[in-house]
Amino acid sequence: MLDIVESDETFFRESMKGKEVTQRKAKKRGEKDKKRGISNLKIAVVVAQDRNGSVIARKAGTGRVKAEEIDTVIGEFIHPSALLCTDTATNYKKFAKIKGLQHETVKERQKQRVKKGIYHSIRQ
Repeated sequence: MLDIVESDETFFRESMKGKEVTQRKAKKRGEKDKKRGISNLKIAVVVAQDRNGSVIARKAGTGRVKAEEIDTVIGEFIHPSALLCTDTATNYKKFAKIKGLQHETVKERQKQRVKKGIYHSIRQ
């Protein structure tokens, strides 16, 4: 992935369909999780997209994503000269430092979508 690479993570409930589930009760559609927010009950998927339309989406693990997990999942696909554009999560800051990437952040909580006219983050 070259030029400007936008990245973010998203979370899904783990599907146990077709597996024998012994550690928890089976879930039905529309049923709430036992824990609110991000927990080890959710699968973390890291998504990255460059301006040429190349997209990579890979499972990073469960719960909060660490910089090392981001590196394992998408690190090999991002060119060292690329500019990484993310939200203000510190795991991406650490990932950019590990890879030696230039990094720009967009403040989602303040409804910032564009920075310096060219940067924006992936919307979930």
